[in-house]
Amino acid sequence: MNDQRTNKDKRTDICKIYYNFIESAIIEDYPGENIRIIGNWKEIRYSEASIKESEENNGGMIEQEISIKITGSSIYLLKLLKDIVGKPVVLRFDFSGDEKRVAGTDDNPILLSHENSGSPVGQFLTCKRYSAERAKNLI
Repeated sequence: MNDQRTNKDKRTDICKIYYNFIESAIIEDYPGENIRIIGNWKEIRYSEASIKESEENNGGMIEQEISIKITGSSIYLLKLLKDIVGKPVVLRFDFSGDEKRVAGTDDNPILLSHENSGSPVGQFLTCKRYSAERAKNLI
């Protein structure tokens, strides 16, 4: 069974996405489901986004797939791509219902890749990785 949250899901919509650089954040990663991060969160303006997490198998790693589509072209987009592609970050997903979840930690950061695709053409920030834990609750 997949735990999938997208901005098209009527139960829990992704409302906003933010990133924070590992090097400048203060991260308190607690055992279990919670994490505290102090730092400068920067918003990613997107048109579509999803985070998918597979079920862990007998204590194994969890596969996470993140996809963020950004449409249009602007100085904002060029700066964003230059700033975060290939750099170690944590991502914060704000869902409807006030849920805030964080993917990535200082020990296992998110490294986003960039590609152009789709119709109309969009810029995609993507990451497919394995993690010992699911995205955590931001406290």
